[in-house]
Amino acid sequence: MSAYIVDKITMDRVLTAIQRETLKPNGPQSFGGLPIVLLSQLTDLGRALFKMNRDAIEARYGDRDPADMPGPCDLSDIHDNYEFADQSNSTSEAQAAMSVRCLRYQCCEGDVDECELYKALDDLAEELKARPVHAAEAQAAEWG
Repeated sequence: MSAYIVDKITMDRVLTAIQRETLKPNGPQSFGGLPIVLLSQLTDLGRALFKMNRDAIEARYGDRDPADMPGPCDLSDIHDNYEFADQSNSTSEAQAAMSVRCLRYQCCEGDVDECELYKALDDLAEELKARPVHAAEAQAAEWG
């Protein structure tokens, strides 16, 4: 499977999963060292995650022309223009978990997996994976 820059809906779902964790009693107030209390901070976190995703793709593909790379997004400035859109009403727990795992997979190139942000994403992916979900929900979840 090729690594690629995830699309906006995937990032929105990842941040929705993170947001759900912050709303729990004693939920985290930061993720990968970045604060996540305010909605604007989720946008900032999304931009940082897109940058991490881009760094991983650049580590894998180097100087290759972005038009020749796989995936729905190119290596443009998506990380600078991203704005979080809450997907709570349309994202099941299973879909959120699948989106987190997808982003984690896309970011495991080069030394990206050694950064604090990746480690937080990895921890979240493992935590969500361990939670029970309805079979129909899990079957309906798509990669991304």
